[in-house]
Amino acid sequence: KAMVTHMMSDDVPLVISRQILQTLCQEVVTTLPAEQQKETAAFALEKMSPRVMSFDEQVSVLREGLSKLYQNDAEWSRAAKMLAGIDLDSGTRVLSDEYKLRKCVQIAMLYLEDDDAVNADTFIKKASFLLSACKDDTLEYQFKTCYARILDGKGRFVEAALRYYDLSQTKIGLVTGEGKQVGEADLAAALTKDRKSVV
Repeated sequence: KAMVTHMMSDDVPLVISRQILQTLCQEVVTTLPAEQQKETAAFALEKMSPRVMSFDEQVSVLREGLSKLYQNDAEWSRAAKMLAGIDLDSGTRVLSDEYKLRKCVQIAMLYLEDDDAVNADTFIKKASFLLSACKDDTLEYQFKTCYARILDGKGRFVEAALRYYDLSQTKIGLVTGEGKQVGEADLAAALTKDRKSVV
């Protein structure tokens, strides 16, 4: 905390504070125990917030680390909000459309874990504008799954049914985001609208 406070002071040139804070943030998310990581990362984010445009990369590292911790604690909406705080349209960093798409889909999936179709819909709509750049079948499968579940959660059952049918046509053997392969049971689950099974 003392290091973060010092690096954020006017005494340290921006080019130096960026480099040191980048290394420090990496260390925080990879080496500290969970509770210390939460406390330290929250402190660092608070200190960086007035100058967030200057520390986009460092903020992203901390937010992704905190999101993983919240996911481990099954705090899905909190994990989604932490990722949603990453500026995907930053003018200081060049982010690929696939990276932006991946983050939007991930946030939508996290909101769906808490059955929050409204917030999930916001991010799946952002993702839809980026889908044409996607060359990753797994990511496209996750997008389609999220979209079907959102339509289902909003009571748009005919549209959801069409999406679930589309999912049932997915090629067997595709590896999902959780590292498991899509099999016959997954395709059948899509047809029977077993929402938890098709993600």
